[in-house]
Amino acid sequence: MWALHVTGGMDEATLVKSLTDRDEYVRAWAVQLLCEDMAPSAAALDQFAVMAASDGLPYGAFLGLLTAGLVLSVTLAPFAAAAALKISLS
Repeated sequence: MWALHVTGGMDEATLVKSLTDRDEYVRAWAVQLLCEDMAPSAAALDQFAVMAASDGLPYGAFLGLLTAGLVLSVTLAPFAAAAALKISLS
């Protein structure tokens, strides 16, 4: 996915669609690539909210966003809550 992304072979619509892939790693890469410029589109943000409500943000992608400093209180709050709940139940 990364190779396609950096060579222009992976457009935003494909990445947003990848957010619903059954493979957690595909979803995680999609989140990372959609947030790379720190300005995810409205379509991506909408799907992030769906993910947070259903199965949560893939853990690796959440850590990547934390590292990148992209934890925005309004945009990613549902993911933070889901991650905190997942951690407290472990």
